[in-house]
Amino acid sequence: MYVGFHVNLSQNIALRFLDVRLYRIEHGYNQPQHTIWTKAMDELHSILSTIRSRQLEHIQFHAWVGYDAVRHDSESEQPSVVLKELDLRDLHGVMSRPNFDTLKHVGVKMYRLRYPYTFVDAAGLREMLELMVRGILQPWSASGILNVTCY
Repeated sequence: MYVGFHVNLSQNIALRFLDVRLYRIEHGYNQPQHTIWTKAMDELHSILSTIRSRQLEHIQFHAWVGYDAVRHDSESEQPSVVLKELDLRDLHGVMSRPNFDTLKHVGVKMYRLRYPYTFVDAAGLREMLELMVRGILQPWSASGILNVTCY
């Protein structure tokens, strides 16, 4: 099943595959990085918390990410520091529900938003995005079912 955002999956108790398109994850004017990622986590939580199927085997997320969602201009903007500022308890609690016990694969495909006249270390960006996603989706990363790809 393909979904965008603001979806309620509670009536679909036979769901086996979920394909989710997320909002753009990018820096707003004068926003700290944890605010950018909190919005993405809230979106994930709002979708995942409605899942009632105990047959779900595969989830695929697609996200378009601005280069500034993982800046590294200062120590306070490193992914490990930003992850510590996020309150991941509710999201991780939802991800640990029995509804997700049958999951075999969770994929995250991240597509970089391109901005004119922006020069970014693509390899460094991919590495930082992967660290952020693995931290946010830590229960699934720890179980070895998470695959993160950055384009």
